Amino acid sequence: MKKNNLNILLTNMSKKFNDAEYNQATSTIYAILNSVTYGYDDPLSPQFLNVAEEIYSKFSLARALNKTPNKISNYKLIKNSKENNIINFSNFKKR
Repeated sequence: MKKNNLNILLTNMSKKFNDAEYNQATSTIYAILNSVTYGYDDPLSPQFLNVAEEIYSKFSLARALNKTPNKISNYKLIKNSKENNIINFSNFKKR
């Protein structure tokens, strides 16, 4: 097997996708190789790359937000803290 970008992509997909996702991706790539345009009429236009970047940024941000734990909820305010407008981190303890 030649080591080119397409084969590297197929290898990465095979590691991360389940069977249905992999079959859908390979069918789509096969169709593109056989001149299916999927609504992108000008193959030299950056329209596809712009849409792909927009989709990636939207879903990667959502994925990152879902994986980030809520750090503030892991702390509890100690009741005997002084009332003022300055946050004193020693007034909090980890739950």
